[in-house]
Amino acid sequence: MAKKSGRARSCEMCLNWSVLYGRRICHGCEHWKYDYPARGMCPRCRHEAHLNTEGLCKPCLQAIRAEDDAEWALAVPGARPRALQLTIGTYRHYATQARKIVHGRSGGRGVNARWRRMLNQQREEPAGAAVLKPQMWGQLPLFTLPLTLTDATVRALATRTVSGWDQAQPPCWRR
Repeated sequence: MAKKSGRARSCEMCLNWSVLYGRRICHGCEHWKYDYPARGMCPRCRHEAHLNTEGLCKPCLQAIRAEDDAEWALAVPGARPRALQLTIGTYRHYATQARKIVHGRSGGRGVNARWRRMLNQQREEPAGAAVLKPQMWGQLPLFTLPLTLTDATVRALATRTVSGWDQAQPPCWRR
């Protein structure tokens, strides 16, 4: 039996890099294209794509789940557009499920409550400049960059207060 040979390339719809066998779009996007034939501009990423009934493209639905983007999950008015991230071979990852986000009356109450709780937590975070952003869960770096501690980074870290520091210190350290 002949072995199927594929090429590593980017899917033309979801832009995910993986091995494609004689196609220009991945298996998941073939179904997406069939289920949602209408094309338009996605309000989240501003790309021309096949949109679902909520008006979002497949990569944006995946990104909302992977990044826990509560603003877009709850369709908050005035939410700013987001850029798409590079994805490489996300085969059977939970975030690749492009099912609709539940906004309904029946069965959606718990899901909407979870997204609202996430949105409130994201809004409570300090609004200071992002210093040394955490890596997104499940995302691996393409290459290692040398870490350089600049004067600006040191100043930004030195002036930050640590929440809960008073409770963490032993009583003998307190003044």
